Amino acid sequence: MNKYLRKIRIASLSGLYCSMAMVAAVVALNYFSKWHITGLNETTQRSMLVTGAVLAVLVTAVALLTIRRFTPKIRQLDDTEQKLRLYAGNIARLYYTVLATVVIECLLVIVSDSNILIMLTLLLVMMMFLAYPNMYKIKVDLGLDDETMKQLFGDKYISDTPTDQPDGTSETSVD
Repeated sequence: MNKYLRKIRIASLSGLYCSMAMVAAVVALNYFSKWHITGLNETTQRSMLVTGAVLAVLVTAVALLTIRRFTPKIRQLDDTEQKLRLYAGNIARLYYTVLATVVIECLLVIVSDSNILIMLTLLLVMMMFLAYPNMYKIKVDLGLDDETMKQLFGDKYISDTPTDQPDGTSETSVD
């Protein structure tokens, strides 16, 4: 099961960090560099703006719809390994698709010199932040119990349920 957790971690971190680095580089190039592509007519720039906007909105809508519809279906499965396998595949597809879209958007920003596309690209990166699968989000998304989470994450997982002490009192395990 650790291979699925590793796949989730690699896909989400590489997608998020590569997207952030690309957007930061494009913003720096766009605002601080004297180098700009000229010679495009206004119609071409406007069509690139519309294409980039439609692409960003479409990918955002499909990604959010996929998260909303696919995650409850995974939660209903009985086998934990199957849940992790499907969830890892879903997260990998989501983050790599958004990364590819960010690459296309960055190319359109460089060519069309459009600040509006930068904002839409930042929206894609913000969506990746919000959908980032940490261990507690994985627990909720997959409907896992505390024992399964301890098996998956070991001592890194801190339960929020109270534990019984040997003297009969209960104490939460939050340090």
